[in-house]
Amino acid sequence: DLDMNLAKKVKGGLLRVDAEGYLSADFENTNIPISGTFHDTIWLNPIKEGMLAELDDVYFSAGLATVLEESYPKLKRLRDFLILNPTVSIEVHGHVNEDNDKDIVSMKLSKKRAQKVVDYLVEGGIDPKRLTAIGFGNTKPIYKTPQTEEEKEANRRVEILIRKN
Repeated sequence: DLDMNLAKKVKGGLLRVDAEGYLSADFENTNIPISGTFHDTIWLNPIKEGMLAELDDVYFSAGLATVLEESYPKLKRLRDFLILNPTVSIEVHGHVNEDNDKDIVSMKLSKKRAQKVVDYLVEGGIDPKRLTAIGFGNTKPIYKTPQTEEEKEANRRVEILIRKN
């Protein structure tokens, strides 16, 4: 249940919803009208072992394992999710978009990037026993032969696998 005491209508706000036992959800550009009788239902996905979710908006410096500043709000949300759900353990999967002739370099870079995410979570108070970093390099691309920058960006990603709930 959510009760709001609004003095005026909210236009284009960000609504963040967290509940123990469920994946977090963010709703951008949410309009909330002023009304004493406004009711809405927000459906959240229950956490299940084996779930795989992409961690959007996590970026690294080109060719490096340096987390870019704009990634921290999403990493903070992941940390908050883990604090709210203390029985959940996750694998952090790193993926890169490198040429096929750089397999070893790709594997190392993707593992270092996944480890940087794990390090951030541990520094934020998450028990390291709940976290595993895995690098897949360029072995699991979304686009086998990316043609555009958007397709290359889609191949460069961080995913979260729920191991234990």
